[in-house]
Amino acid sequence: MQRKIEDFIKKGLPEEWFDYSTELKGAAEILWKSNGNTLIGYYTEKETYTRKLFSRVYFFLLGIAIENLIKGILISEYPQYLKDGKISSEISSGHNIKNLSGKITSLSFDKNENEIFEILSELIPYWGKYPIPKNFNHVKNEKFFDEVWYENLIRLYEKLELQLYKLNINGIPGPNGVHFPKLYISYLHNKL
Repeated sequence: MQRKIEDFIKKGLPEEWFDYSTELKGAAEILWKSNGNTLIGYYTEKETYTRKLFSRVYFFLLGIAIENLIKGILISEYPQYLKDGKISSEISSGHNIKNLSGKITSLSFDKNENEIFEILSELIPYWGKYPIPKNFNHVKNEKFFDEVWYENLIRLYEKLELQLYKLNINGIPGPNGVHFPKLYISYLHNKL
């Protein structure tokens, strides 16, 4: 039993959250670079608009990447979130990125970053994946991904990524006798 708990904790190490976020961001960047100029248009009697063809998918992938970094930072700050082989409901009760980011104690966020967190909190459980929410009372206007959004999300991603690295560079005592190892990532180390 103890071995299974230790294995669970090791799979939840901050570096694992970093790895997942890196893969998600990489997938978003590949999609952006290969299809970033492809537009889809909508024409009705009342309105006409265009958006990037994969607007929702870019947003969704980068949103989940940011969520993974936030959870990695929170586990770095509060290793007990993995205690006894269970991920705490403090960080696993939905995709409220605004709420999760507010729990980070080692960073502060400006108004623009907090607005991004609010939008990601709507995007991930709803319009990033589905055309409608669970009921009509939760319908929101989706945002369309563009170059400005891309730059803002990448800038926020890089801020979170560097913080996760800083918190783990020397390792961290973890729960249940598991020590979080020292983390070394060359491109981030060069930014210190």
